[in-house]
Amino acid sequence: AIAPELYARLRHESRSVGQVLGLEVVALMIENIVNDLRLLGPVREIVAMLESPLLRLVMLDQRFFSDKEHPARRLLDTIAARSAGYDSPDNPAFVAFCQPLRQAVQELVHVPIESTEPFALTLDLLVPIWNDLQQRERDQHAEAVKTLMHAEQRNIEAGAVGAHLRARSDAGDVPASVLAFASGP
Repeated sequence: AIAPELYARLRHESRSVGQVLGLEVVALMIENIVNDLRLLGPVREIVAMLESPLLRLVMLDQRFFSDKEHPARRLLDTIAARSAGYDSPDNPAFVAFCQPLRQAVQELVHVPIESTEPFALTLDLLVPIWNDLQQRERDQHAEAVKTLMHAEQRNIEAGAVGAHLRARSDAGDVPASVLAFASGP
């Protein structure tokens, strides 16, 4: 929810219908995102924090609505896209994703919005951090897969050795408990 006093002040300061409509569209857009249960709660909270800077931005720059490459729009799109891959706010990778995002948005709330530059800088700061986190996640996943494949290969080899021992012609001369141990699981 927006700070009613900021919205009222900006609406009063509006000099054009475009500014008034921009304020209303941003307020509705943020409300829709904040109420979208497909996004995890912490992401919705962070998006809610973006409302104030976005309201201040549309007073100056209404390209936000028409330019797909607008820095503020790209920031929102990137937040939504990257956060969609997480299914739990308790996931350590999600926590690592949210921490720099929350810090960056808290800074954005307090800086003067006189152009799109603060949004571009925020995105330029976050993307390399997130890319590094994603690479570490991929590396950890690849290592886990490698470990599982190695364990599976060892199981296959152990099974082959066990089958070979059981198939030997002299296996009948070995006590059953010893054969079971030597060729076991």
